[in-house]
Amino acid sequence: YAEVERRMLVRDLVLAEGVDSQIGQAITMSYRAAGGSERLNTVVQPRFHSASSGPEVVNADISAAEFDESWNQLPLKLRIGIPLLAPLYGFWLRYIANPEEFHKTLETYDLPSCELVEAEDFFPDYFDLLLHRRDTHLLEQIDAAQHLHGSDDLTFGVAYGAPHMPAAGNHMTDRLGYNDASAEWITVIDYLSLGPWALEHPRSQAAVGGPVREPRCEGSGA
Repeated sequence: YAEVERRMLVRDLVLAEGVDSQIGQAITMSYRAAGGSERLNTVVQPRFHSASSGPEVVNADISAAEFDESWNQLPLKLRIGIPLLAPLYGFWLRYIANPEEFHKTLETYDLPSCELVEAEDFFPDYFDLLLHRRDTHLLEQIDAAQHLHGSDDLTFGVAYGAPHMPAAGNHMTDRLGYNDASAEWITVIDYLSLGPWALEHPRSQAAVGGPVREPRCEGSGA
C-alpha cells in the first residue's frame, strides 16, 4: 500500500475509490478484522494521505446515498446475512485460516474466473452493486477526466481495488485508444517467508500498468 501511494503522489490526478457508508463499513469488516495479524502478516489499507502539493484526488466512486438506496433493494437474506457473516469471516482469517486457504484466491485477471461467474449467477444484484455499477461510475469519471485533460501533458492514477481494474484497463484500451506501453511488478506477498507450501504459489507480485489476460473459465459458455 505504501508503494502504491508513493506512486500515486507523483501523479497530477488520482481517481480513487471509497464509499463512505455505514453498510460499506460493515461489509469491509471481512478484511478489516483480519488486518494487523502477526500470524498472517496482514495489514489494512490505510487512508490515502494527499499532501497540499500533491495530486488532485477525485472520489470516482458512487455516493453513499446511492449505495445505501441500492443496498436496501437487495433481497432481505443478503442484507441481513452479509453484514453478520463479514466479521465472522474476518476473524476466521485472523485466528484460524492458513495463508494458503485464501492467498490462492487473490489472483485477478482481466477475464473473470469460474468462481466469479458462478457467484454472480447466484447473487446477480449483489455483484451488480458492489462491482458493475461502481465500474460504470468509474468509467464515467475516466471519460470526464479524458474530456477535460486529454490534450494536457498530465499523468493520471486510478487507485481502485483489483476487481475493478479489468473494466478500467479494457475501457481505456478499447474505448479511449490507450496502449499498454509498459508494466512494473510490486511484491505483495513474500511467499518464501511463509513456509514450504509457498513453493506451490510462485506468483507473489502484482502488475502495475498492464493487464494480464488468462482465461480461467474455458468451456463454461459464459
